[in-house]
Amino acid sequence: MSQYQNFDENHFWELWSDFLEGELDDTGLAELQHRITSDEHLLKMAADSFELHRLLGLNAAEEPEQRESFIRQTMSLLPQERQGFVQSVMRGIQPAAEERAGSSPVRQRRKMWQAVSLALLTVAGGIGLMFLLWPKSTNIAKITGLSGSVLWTGDGGLVDHNLALGSRLGGGTLEGLGPNAWVELTFDDQSKVTLSGKGLLTFSAQERKQLYLREGNMTADIAPQPDGKALLIHTRSAELEVLGTRFSVEAEMASTTLNVNHGSVRVRRLTDGQQVDVPAQHLLVTSAETQLVPEKVPDFTDRWQSNLALGPIDTLGNWVPATAQSAARLRAIPFVYKPPGSGTEERSMTLYLAALPVSQGDKQPVVLRSESEFRIVGSLKAPCKLYFGFQVHRTDGQFAGKFLAEQAIPADSSDDLERFEIVLPIGDFQLDPSLANLKDRLPASPVGLVVSGCWCFTLTSQDLELQQVSLTPAP
Repeated sequence: MSQYQNFDENHFWELWSDFLEGELDDTGLAELQHRITSDEHLLKMAADSFELHRLLGLNAAEEPEQRESFIRQTMSLLPQERQGFVQSVMRGIQPAAEERAGSSPVRQRRKMWQAVSLALLTVAGGIGLMFLLWPKSTNIAKITGLSGSVLWTGDGGLVDHNLALGSRLGGGTLEGLGPNAWVELTFDDQSKVTLSGKGLLTFSAQERKQLYLREGNMTADIAPQPDGKALLIHTRSAELEVLGTRFSVEAEMASTTLNVNHGSVRVRRLTDGQQVDVPAQHLLVTSAETQLVPEKVPDFTDRWQSNLALGPIDTLGNWVPATAQSAARLRAIPFVYKPPGSGTEERSMTLYLAALPVSQGDKQPVVLRSESEFRIVGSLKAPCKLYFGFQVHRTDGQFAGKFLAEQAIPADSSDDLERFEIVLPIGDFQLDPSLANLKDRLPASPVGLVVSGCWCFTLTSQDLELQQVSLTPAP
């Protein structure tokens, strides 16, 4: 009879915890190695728990604050509709971790690790391809468009800053790190989804495609899906069922805005389970406070003006409220820009950047005319070169490019923040250099396109502040 005949899972967890904490002796190591190589069930548990330990950095947390922080961070990774179940599992962690009286610190750590591992393995087993235990999967999509700072996490937690056109991806998470970020994915059935600006998109494909848009703006052109296997898009507040159509989605903390260009999309609100079909040329704002009634997409306009007095709504930068002496303004913040595929620290640069939304959500679409011009009012402490850019999309919601212009701000004798006002006609803008490899498939001019957002930055001055940006036809 084998000397390990009476081995059980509780004993496995004790050995495994000692191994992870570097406290397992040679005898225990031999026993552990024998069991995990001869028992497929234990082998999988060991592999999964090691992945959890590596990904989550779960070194024994002695303090309640550390434990709560770990739980909050773990919860933040999960889709909204799963959190009720996970919270009930997480509550089971508390008693084991709180048995302090009469228990040694080593034993406390072991109980905590075992409870957390078992709870998370239960969660992972229940929800399949998720953030915690991302199994290696077959590649299901290819990057067919890329610009700006984009981060990819997949393949068991592998983080990749160096994406490139043509890269094949399995299930994982794409993160746009700033307003200049843009990435287009093409699935094997030729469905396309595009993440624009700052956002977070997770995707997987098992029996059906599923996307989790935690935040940001996404456009999609979805090929017809198999019967009974509609593509599902999850946000914090809604679930969208798509058979084949073109649309755009904006996800925020408490609401989801859907704009359907072609076909229809079925939307279910998570707060009450109410659902509605949204037809072409209609939009729907899904939040707890609004009625679930689609509305016609508003007509286009060629005029727009920022209103920072309303607060930092969807902006990037430090918002400064109005005072008796000055209007509300948006102060630029440092932003590290690393071109996709650069692969070296030397190629990264720091921008001092402030950004504003234009045509997003249920706002009236703002279209550019040949006579349009941007007027930018702000302040700078020192002379420098100012860069102003904007992103555009077609009237059907598909990404159409980013355009950039530059303007020198002259020196001034004052040491105080000095107001500047510049006017940039549309003819001054050129396709953003980061899109040079896509110029054959993007319009050379932004005229006739819809502006989704704009930004302003310098490379040298940290004192840039924006007071107002407006777009009007030239007088």
